[in-house]
Amino acid sequence: MAERRDLRALFLLRGDVAFFNHGSFGACPRPVFAAYQARQRELEEEPVEFLDRRGDELLAHAGAVLARFLGADPLDLVYVPNATTAMNIVARSFPLGPGNEVLSTDHEYGAVDRMWRMVCAERGAGLVRAEIPLPVPSSGEVAERIWACVTPRTRVLSLSHTTSPTAVEFPVAELVARAQERGILTVIDGAHAPGQIPLELEDLGADFYAGNCHKWMLAPKGAGFLWARREAQRLLFSVHGIEVPVIPRRGEALLRVSVQGYNTARDLGALMDALPDELRS
Repeated sequence: MAERRDLRALFLLRGDVAFFNHGSFGACPRPVFAAYQARQRELEEEPVEFLDRRGDELLAHAGAVLARFLGADPLDLVYVPNATTAMNIVARSFPLGPGNEVLSTDHEYGAVDRMWRMVCAERGAGLVRAEIPLPVPSSGEVAERIWACVTPRTRVLSLSHTTSPTAVEFPVAELVARAQERGILTVIDGAHAPGQIPLELEDLGADFYAGNCHKWMLAPKGAGFLWARREAQRLLFSVHGIEVPVIPRRGEALLRVSVQGYNTARDLGALMDALPDELRS
């Protein structure tokens, strides 16, 4: 294992800063940032050629690398700017109405909690927050406390994998399995999970999983992802004003067309070859 001083030399961090907050915005290692800047320059040298003619191929390559790391099929994965964007795409697609309930907890990220409050208020649905005390009890007790709040009105279970305010790993796999048996949609906020805990998204089996690469994976800012179970993808509205429901052309991935299609006028360098080389093995 490298000495601590050797690891620090890999980063651009100021010498007078002891940086502990990768949970908000991870710092890029120098090689990653150099690759990112090279992509940005390549884009600016010929924007149309880079974005319009090569963008899909480059994103597909980067997505395949990320999918292997996450235990996912590339066709079920798209890049988004961050996990909060992914959560909003999902939440605003669900046909919630009066009498429906969304079940979450009191340990969720503030922006996601506010998002569900707004969506539920707009549609006349209820938001239920399971209370998890501090110090956090055993994993089994956490699962029981959350599941005790399920009612016949519960349509969506929205949970953090690793919580933002309390750094707790919730028993997501157990709760996803229970929800599937009851026909409850599951939306997992995995903003803090990639790079912290091993992920096998296909095995986990949630309907939707949002994550970030710019925290513990040390990728550039603006690299997040949305994974959606194949059977659940048709629930998503198009976010680019194309067909609803989205009708992909032959060979196209439904999720990619609905969420990523036509959204090319952005800094794709953060999403392409700027991920750490270790992910490519």
